[in-house]
Parts: sequence; C-alpha cells; structure tokens
Amino acid sequence: PYIMEQTVLITGATGYIGSLLIDHIVRENEQIKIIALGRKDCPSKLNHPRVKYFKTDIRSNAVKEIVEQNEPDIVVHLAAVVNPGKDNTRELAYDIDVNATASLLKACTSAEVKKFIYLSSGAVYGYHPDHPEWIHEDWPIRGNKEYPYAYHKKLAEEILVAYQKSHPQMEQLILRVPAVLGEETDSQITDLLNKNPMITVGRSDCPFVFIWDKDLVRCIYNGILGSGKGVFNIAGDGKLSVFEMAKISNRKVLNFPTWLMRLIMGTGKTLGLTKNGAEVVSFVLYRPVLANKKMKEELEFIPEKTSKETFEYYLKHQE
Repeated sequence: PYIMEQTVLITGATGYIGSLLIDHIVRENEQIKIIALGRKDCPSKLNHPRVKYFKTDIRSNAVKEIVEQNEPDIVVHLAAVVNPGKDNTRELAYDIDVNATASLLKACTSAEVKKFIYLSSGAVYGYHPDHPEWIHEDWPIRGNKEYPYAYHKKLAEEILVAYQKSHPQMEQLILRVPAVLGEETDSQITDLLNKNPMITVGRSDCPFVFIWDKDLVRCIYNGILGSGKGVFNIAGDGKLSVFEMAKISNRKVLNFPTWLMRLIMGTGKTLGLTKNGAEVVSFVLYRPVLANKKMKEELEFIPEKTSKETFEYYLKHQE
C-alpha cells in the first residue's frame, strides 16, 4: 500500500531498542524520515541520509525546540533509565523517566503530533503476592516504590492517561513489555539468567515471559504505520519457570529460603556489597506474567518467537 511520507521522532535512539528500530525503519521504509535523539555522539550506524541526529539530553529544553522545528507526525518515546548505574541517582532516574516524559508530552501536544508511542514495561504492574497467574491489561498498575523503574513507569503511564483525557486528538499506543532478549542483550535480567546455578527463592517457579527483540521492534514499527492505539502487553506465547530454563540450559537451581535471601541481600546492600537489597525477593517471587491475548486480537500482532524460543535463541548466541 502507498504510504505518505512521515516524520518520526525517536527518543533513546542510541539505546538497545532505539538502534534496532532505526535500523529496521531505514531498511524497510523509504517514506519515513527519522529525527533521532540520544545522549551519545552520533553512532556510525545512525549515519544515514534519512536520519537527522540530535545529541541532546531528554531533560533539556532543546527537546521542545527540536519537536517544534521538525514537526514530527509520530513520536516514539524509548528513553528511560532501565539499569541505574553507579552515577545514576534515584532523583536523576525520576527526572528522566517521569519529568522528561511530561515535558515531551507537552511539547508534542503543542506541536500537534498525531501519535505518541510509549515503551512501558510489565514492571508497571509491580511485584505483588496477589497477582493472577496471567496479567491482562485491565489489571491495576501498582509499580513498587522500592523499584524506581517499575514505579516511574507507573507514574509516566498516569501522566499519559491524563493527557489522553485532555488531548484526545493525539493518539496513544502504550506497549508494556516483559524481559526483552536477543543476540546481544545485556541487562539486569540477563545478569539473572546467566547465573550458574540459577537462583530461586522459597521454591518459587520465578516465571518469565519474554519478547524477542526483533519482534518488539516489528511491533513498534507496525504501531508507526498502523492505526493501533491503547494499552497492550507485548509478549511471546507461554511462560518459562526458572526450573525449565535451568533444564534447557543444563544448569542446576539453587533455592534459598525467603528469610535467608532477605537477610543476605539486606546485609549486602547495607555493607555496599550489592546494589539491590531485600526488595529483590519480591522481584523473584511475584513476577508479573503478561497475557498477550489483546495484542493478538486487537493489534493483530503475532510474535515470531514464543517465550521458550526467545530464551533458546538468546542461549544459542551466548555460546
């Protein structure tokens, strides 16, 4: 089908998903011009005639000017602090994840952006003992204050809800993703998955759903081209327990009693030996398991790989 020329602004362009998305758009579609925002110097792979790169902090006032001057049709907001490093304070993460999202939305509405695509996370549901086995999109988003990433995603989504009411002319597509895996994934989740033996707490299955990074990119790309709007869990079919993952990868599972894990992690954090404290126990025990029924039925998006196939693909590329 003939597609009109579009301008798409992408934040977090030099990040893991941002780089893959830009690469995909450039390969697939000559009608799309990309305005890319990132914190680093322009990487060579973004050197392309249809990509206009701005090295800028998402918190800077320059973002508003870039939006106004380039008049994007669609904004894809990927910039977030996923793995806080030593230099990233909680205040800095809040500034990037929440305040910058609010400022960007304000700039988008005044520039009459048609669609805002936001990469959220399954973490937005939080880590709570009363989760159902499968979480659908109508389950309340509760984050957890002790996990800045989960809590900030919740706050950002609440800002989006307010904007949806006050500025309904700008469509929103919110994608809640589980653990993302691909050839070169390096994240807190892969740190957990790479442990040998694998670890669980209180005999919990510690269930995971995964999305293949290329499936996620394809889904965002479809969102740019298509009419999909609303909130969606974006996940591969099925879930994998830590025991199943250990079996697939030929590893053992080390099971800690809950009280002992709380003690070890709490002490480790107090002594400055570990970045995370006793809150890690909830992260392992009460993982949100994302149902993908709405994604398939309303977005008509079918991931190429199941959760199991995604995990196997990741393992294969670690050898």
